[in-house]
Formats: sequence, C-alpha cells, structure tokens
Amino acid sequence: MTKASALFWLAVVSWVVLAILPLLYGAVSLTLSVRGGFDLMGAVTALVMLAAVGAGGYRYWRRDAREAWILLALSWAPLMLVLLWGVFGRI
Repeated sequence: MTKASALFWLAVVSWVVLAILPLLYGAVSLTLSVRGGFDLMGAVTALVMLAAVGAGGYRYWRRDAREAWILLALSWAPLMLVLLWGVFGRI
C-alpha cells in the first residue's frame, strides 16, 4: 500500500467515524418527532441532517472529498447549536 493510498483510506475511515453521530442523532430525532406528537421543525432538521450525511457519502463515493467534508460539517451544525443552547440557554 502506498502512502497516498493509506492516507486516502485514513480519510475515508475518519469521515465514516465522524458521520456516525449525526446519523444517530438524526434518526433518533426523526423518530421522536414523528412518534411523540408530530414536531415539524424537528422532523425537518433530522431529514436535513440525514440528507447532508447521505449526500456527503455519495460525493465521497464519486471522489469529491472536499464537498463530502463540507456536507459532513453542515450535518454537525444542528448538533453544535443544540450543544450551545444546552450550555448557554440556561443563563
């Protein structure tokens, strides 16, 4: 395995590991939004997160790594907003 090939697969594995949390959060949020009294904004946010991760995976498959990382970063945005709201929302 060449150095370039090893770095490519390291980047792919890193992307997959970082995509797990938005996928889980989106799936749980979508399930709770639909089953526990329909919450339109929660369902839309979850669908957008899942779509961003799915589109990023597709872009990685099509060898556009830069766009895949950008989409992954966009899928993390709702998680960071929830974290900020949880930390600073009570002040």
